Amino acid sequence: MPTIFATALDVMDILHLFYATNIVAVLISAVLTLFIIWVAIHFRRNPLSLCCRIFPFSMLLLGAYKLSTCFIVSGQGIEVLPTQALGLCAACFQVFSMGACAFLRRGHYRNVANWVLLLSPSLLLLFVNQLMTHYGYYRALYSFAELSQFREELPIVFFGRVIFLAVLGVSVILALCFLIDAMTFDKWHLGNRPSDINIRVHQAEIRMILIWTVLILFGFLPLCTRSIWLHVLFNGMYIGALVLSGYIYRIGVIEIRTLEAKEDPTTLIIQRLPLLLDMERGGQTAWGTMVKSNPFFCGKAHIDDVAAALGVEVEDVSAYVSARGNNMVAWMSEQRLLHCAQQVGESDRKIVEIAESCGYNDLPSFTRAFKRQFGVSPSEYRKDSDHTNRPLNIPIKTNS
Repeated sequence: MPTIFATALDVMDILHLFYATNIVAVLISAVLTLFIIWVAIHFRRNPLSLCCRIFPFSMLLLGAYKLSTCFIVSGQGIEVLPTQALGLCAACFQVFSMGACAFLRRGHYRNVANWVLLLSPSLLLLFVNQLMTHYGYYRALYSFAELSQFREELPIVFFGRVIFLAVLGVSVILALCFLIDAMTFDKWHLGNRPSDINIRVHQAEIRMILIWTVLILFGFLPLCTRSIWLHVLFNGMYIGALVLSGYIYRIGVIEIRTLEAKEDPTTLIIQRLPLLLDMERGGQTAWGTMVKSNPFFCGKAHIDDVAAALGVEVEDVSAYVSARGNNMVAWMSEQRLLHCAQQVGESDRKIVEIAESCGYNDLPSFTRAFKRQFGVSPSEYRKDSDHTNRPLNIPIKTNS
């Protein structure tokens, strides 16, 4: 009897630890999510604000996943393969992979079809789970030995769940492939990174992406076992990663504030130039200027137009261009072609559409200018990019 009582006490202790770490993880997730949103709002002109708008959703989904695991423990034991928790964990990883692609400047996140392809299985699984639970058809499994009984009692529900989980697994693998492709793309571009990115800091951020990738994928493991200790271990790792991420984000905010406090014109131009080039049709910039017609693509722009669009003085733009050994006309032409090369190599847009959007009168004139600059035609450049999984080794537009 004392042995049984001691065992029961140990079980209660581990359950208390499990629930306590779950609650702490959810609370820290909420705080970090609010902090990341604050960073995205207050530093909208910084290129990293895009991934700051995506990562909070992955944090919320991961927090919801941890919250859902509070309900997988019952008097019968710990549920294995809980569909709600699996769907939330998969959706979290899929959103995280798209955020990482945005951070690594790989264009997968721009394609709506990729989002639909990745998130459809997770969202559909969560919807069906709620539907089955509401109508009393959901069957919780507390060991893999119950699978055969489940198959005999509810064969349609059993095979439906198996198919859903298989499709979910494929979507997670696809998200991982996108992430690996983005990291490979970033590795090839490491030597051509804009000068506003510290390579050592960037490598540290890559390591954080790897840590979160391994951590979220590890989150599937406790859901496939009856071990409460694996859940507690994952909670501890998750809390540690959250604290470390918060610390790194805090350092990043301090660096951004330091740069903004200096108001260095060169830094501002380097930060704003790629964002301005992406605004092919003009519009309201993140730093508050209204661009009716993008000076890089209208064909008759003056240095005054470029300075006004970038929100800096004419003398600053002139000094920036002169320091790079260019005159204004040559520099603007080069920037336009480098933007075109990025669009050709990283997007699925038609080449003729890119040419028209970037101010070229017709496709032949665009092809001649492109070949004169890079030595290959746009179609050859795109073919090489698709074949080697990376663009040709040309300087990136913000370095000029």
